Amino acid sequence: MDGKATIETANIKPGGVRIAGLRKSYGPHVALTDASIDIAPGELVSLLGPSGCGKTTLLRCIAGLIQPDSGDIVVDGQSLVSLPAYKRNLGMVFQSYALFPHLTVQKNVEFGLKDRGSTTGDRRVREALELVRMASYAAHYPRQLSGGQQQRVALARALATSPRLRLLYEPLAALDAKLRESVQVELRQLQRQLGITTIFVTHDQREAMTISDRVAMMHNGRIEQCAAPEELYRRPLSAAVAAFVGQVNQISGIIVGDASGGIRLSVDGKPGELAAPRSNNIPTGAAALAMLRPEHMTFTLGQASAPLGEGRQSVNVSVLDDVFIGERRLLYVESEIGQLVVGGRTGDPLLKYDAGAVGSVSWNVTDLMVFPASNPPS
Repeated sequence: MDGKATIETANIKPGGVRIAGLRKSYGPHVALTDASIDIAPGELVSLLGPSGCGKTTLLRCIAGLIQPDSGDIVVDGQSLVSLPAYKRNLGMVFQSYALFPHLTVQKNVEFGLKDRGSTTGDRRVREALELVRMASYAAHYPRQLSGGQQQRVALARALATSPRLRLLYEPLAALDAKLRESVQVELRQLQRQLGITTIFVTHDQREAMTISDRVAMMHNGRIEQCAAPEELYRRPLSAAVAAFVGQVNQISGIIVGDASGGIRLSVDGKPGELAAPRSNNIPTGAAALAMLRPEHMTFTLGQASAPLGEGRQSVNVSVLDDVFIGERRLLYVESEIGQLVVGGRTGDPLLKYDAGAVGSVSWNVTDLMVFPASNPPS
């Protein structure tokens, strides 16, 4: 199993999940290729990635909605691949909530319990609604609720059956931005309170970072990297991960030799050259892709006239545009290594620069990430 996508555990503990070597194809199209990950009991792991990366197919395989071509899905030490969906004891929350419009909140939450023959339905419904702060709405119908309230009811229905694994499929996608942020915090707090192992599917990187213990980044049907949000952001293992998680400047080039403690990269079609830390064992003469995050760059008005301290590099630039995006500003500049986006500034209007202004941009050499060009982001 790929060590990048697993946690250190010899055996799956109660409540734990192991996805081992899942493959799924639709004719010539390969949707999953050796998808593997271990999830600890009580952990919330998000499947993150662009459309077509395989995250929906993986979730559908776990839920029993489709059958994988090969591989195994183990929950609580039990293989699920041969079990139909209704025997897997999983709680599912859909993007559309899937509430019955002709049933009250109480009856919607009861539905799954009655289907399983539960004899403690009223108590479990009440407890589930109290957990999501919807007990006072038990007699209401879905049409009388806001989007956020409907989402809570769908979550309560999934909790009432005491699932051993909870699956959330983009449950916040239909909410407006402000409401989505508040519900993200509620989901995280509820997860900590209940400790139910949870798999959350999203294409929203900020959402995944906010609620997850770990994020599994998917690309071309594989789990490229599974790590804590900060590690995924600061130490991506591939260009695909670096490009999708956060904003990056991408600079193509060729490794042309060694620098002090690192390597030198000649930029394609540009006169500039970059110093970078040695990484990924990319040989001299090989094509490479350098990446630098906007917040790691500093703009200074006026071109650099003196060498920087050791470990820093700079290029002279001219300002193309200065864009206000609320909590910060982004500076678009032209340089000898191509167009760059520089961030890290607040939204202070006094920091606005006019198009055509001349300056320099500098950064720490250790902040430059370099990957083989053979694995570019899609």
